[in-house]
Amino acid sequence: MAQHQLEPHDDFKIVYKHSGVAPGEYFEEFTISITSSDKQRLINEIRQSRYFVPAGQQPADFHTSRHTPTKTILQQDYEDQFAFIREYAEILPDEPPVYHTIYIYKKDNTMQYHESDE
Repeated sequence: MAQHQLEPHDDFKIVYKHSGVAPGEYFEEFTISITSSDKQRLINEIRQSRYFVPAGQQPADFHTSRHTPTKTILQQDYEDQFAFIREYAEILPDEPPVYHTIYIYKKDNTMQYHESDE
């Protein structure tokens, strides 16, 4: 999460962790319990990001960006009905894209990280 400039400063607890491999695919995800102050700070960081997609605009679908001739980094931050979200995609020539998504959930003090390649 440090790579994406969204990391808790206070103590946190890992409540779920899972990873797996399938032919041509890898994924890792975990959920942590964070403090209310970390939650508010992280939400503010997403809202103030230069990549924040304003309400009413549809976020891009990074999964349609699969191959580029040069290294391409995509990032967007947005809010949906359940969470504040940071999406990040790293697309390299001749390699499967790697997608990272971080969710700061509205209903409770949890943060989820998901990484996958296809």
